[in-house]
Amino acid sequence: MSFAYWDFQCESCGAEFESLERRSENVREKPCECGGVAKRCLSAVRSMTVWGAAERGTSQERPPWALDTRPLADGVSEGEWRKTNRKKAADQRYSQVKQLVS
Repeated sequence: MSFAYWDFQCESCGAEFESLERRSENVREKPCECGGVAKRCLSAVRSMTVWGAAERGTSQERPPWALDTRPLADGVSEGEWRKTNRKKAADQRYSQVKQLVS
């Protein structure tokens, strides 16, 4: 299932908003808060990921499910980073199973 953000502009009040929609539904119009009809309009391309750019962020507390990407910012290759993360995940699963069995 594929989703996309579409930009809409109301013909009555001129309000602009975006909406997350299934690509397969091909939504062309949406109701606006003012009661008018908003039509889908042409929008700029947005990218969620910038490949090849890794920067060291702040040392804020991360949620337990978040991946530690600090080694990438320090220059570790992506392949080595993925290999390390797979090993950590496998070790964690092994320890969880071992606890359940004990």
